[in-house]
Amino acid sequence: VHSCNPKLGNWSYRMLFVDTTWVAKLQQEMLNSSSQDYQPFALPYQNNKLIYQIFSSLFNNLLSEVNPLRAEEKLICFFEQCFIRKGSNADINRTPKAAIKNIEIVKELILDQLGCTLTLDELSRHAGLSRYHLIRSFKEMYGLSPHAFQLDKRIQKSKILLQQGNSISGTANLLGFADQSHFQRNFKKRIAVTPKQYQAFFI
Repeated sequence: VHSCNPKLGNWSYRMLFVDTTWVAKLQQEMLNSSSQDYQPFALPYQNNKLIYQIFSSLFNNLLSEVNPLRAEEKLICFFEQCFIRKGSNADINRTPKAAIKNIEIVKELILDQLGCTLTLDELSRHAGLSRYHLIRSFKEMYGLSPHAFQLDKRIQKSKILLQQGNSISGTANLLGFADQSHFQRNFKKRIAVTPKQYQAFFI
């Protein structure tokens, strides 16, 4: 399937080596399966544009992402496209009533610890759901994945801190961004101005 000796021209490919035990556990969560074995892909290759776009985003993200919550969410999203057929029982978005309160607890945990690096395993333990079902249920309830919700709230809080005169580096550190440039990149992406430009309106 893979060859490093092209006959003509130059080319490159991107590859992920993912632990099969980790994938097998995720498949159990996704497919409600009791099988302990990794189920291989149905096809040796895909030419689905959506799957390619998700993989490309995942790959680029893994090269630069410092937040494990976002990285794992993207990996699970990619495998969801690979293993779950639309319209199947596993594809039905249905949050168990008993889990709704626990998902609200996860939301409050994120809000209370905006500056902390939370993992998907930690959040799923609080929700009493698998990682996969937590992501789906959280999206169903709040319209965003746990990481996207966390990032949105961090940016909202940063606007308040900047208005109060806090430094950009201090704000970035307080809210759990990897560094000032990581904060500035995400702030500008959502607010359309840099933190410095935004703060200038108020100070």
